[in-house]
Amino acid sequence: MKLKTFITWLYQRVVNYNLFILAEDDYDDDDNNNIQDPTIVIKHQKYKTWLYIILLTICFYILFYIHLIKTKTSIVIVEDITIDLYKKLYSEHHETLLCPCSITTISYENITSNDVTIHSVCSSIFVDPIWINGLYFDNASQYGVWDFRTTAYSQFEFLSSFCSLSNEVISQTLTDIDHNELISLYLLSDKQFQIEINGTIEYLKNSAATRIITFLNYLRNISNTHYFISALNTNFIIEPNSWPNTLSSFMANEVMYKNRENETCAGPIRTINATLSPLPYQLNEHDRRHRMEPMSNSSNVTGFFAACTPLQAILESTLDCLYEVECLHLLLKYFPNLKTINNFNPNISVLSSEYESITVEKYLENLFIKNWPTQINYIKYFDLCSPSSCSYSIIKRTEVVYAITFLISLYGGLVIILRLIASFSIDTFMKWKFYLKARNENSSGNILIEII
Repeated sequence: MKLKTFITWLYQRVVNYNLFILAEDDYDDDDNNNIQDPTIVIKHQKYKTWLYIILLTICFYILFYIHLIKTKTSIVIVEDITIDLYKKLYSEHHETLLCPCSITTISYENITSNDVTIHSVCSSIFVDPIWINGLYFDNASQYGVWDFRTTAYSQFEFLSSFCSLSNEVISQTLTDIDHNELISLYLLSDKQFQIEINGTIEYLKNSAATRIITFLNYLRNISNTHYFISALNTNFIIEPNSWPNTLSSFMANEVMYKNRENETCAGPIRTINATLSPLPYQLNEHDRRHRMEPMSNSSNVTGFFAACTPLQAILESTLDCLYEVECLHLLLKYFPNLKTINNFNPNISVLSSEYESITVEKYLENLFIKNWPTQINYIKYFDLCSPSSCSYSIIKRTEVVYAITFLISLYGGLVIILRLIASFSIDTFMKWKFYLKARNENSSGNILIEII
């Protein structure tokens, strides 16, 4: 019952709330003498009150909200920077943190170290001149284009040259990396530092590999486009004419694959497995010499090939034989000069690194690199950068108490302005409504003069 009474009382207070109530002797004082009923005047005053409250609420909300979302940026400077302090500041203010470096240019050799691991074949006896000379035959071209003895010396010479070239390129690349400089006006974070250094090193690595590939393509272009005749008789076999009662002349027979005229060395690059024939070369048939086809009962030299040129053959090789003790013993059998190499033992000299079925061409394109780890020293970089101070910005929002104080300071002027607006708006609306009604009742047009 009390609650119902309270609600009724509250409702009456809200409905009858009037901020524009006049004194009793003011009700009859109206300039236009159009509204003299106190009940109507009070009704209009309530309209003004409601409009005033609505306008005041809207203005307070807008001003309060705008003042609250208003932000203020301030710069904080921190002195005596250590690496631990920097990491803490970066984790909290990485978006705005700036730490000017005392030294803006730092050489890579002071902050990086590279430990390059080369394929074991490039440090083995198989690229040593002693081994290569042990594969040499004065009459190598007499064994036939399919026999490994014809091109073994040249193939391993190419392999040795490729390893030497790769070592030179790697050495030059390491020098370029050391002489490269990191330029940073502000201290980089650990992650940014890693990305910057790794990106530069990868670029120099790719540039080195591109130079090797360009060189390799140049060799192929010179060899294939101009179709040079090999002195080893591997693409053309040139020999004196043995016919009696004829002038001195030479015969040239183009090497063919499987005795098919359309498969010659002038076409696409083709290879066959490198073999070693047990028959002396003197027993080879004359017409058989220009056919790129292994002899029967021949032994395979695993991972090596015969082709129209030694370059084509070694590029396709996977070096399997150098990983197999049995295959090395086979080479000792067919290359007698290898037995004169001091302390050469197939069981010891065999490549012991993990075997990969990758061609020499792929190894060369990667500079025979097995592993290239780069150690990046961020602590050394921090010490060289040596930031003396760091700064970061923080954004503060207006406190609620300050916003309330601001609104209170505006309250007096806002009340006066809104009361005038509410009163003027309701009076204008009511007068306009009255004159429209009067105009509808009086069509003579005299009402227009009265409105004006």
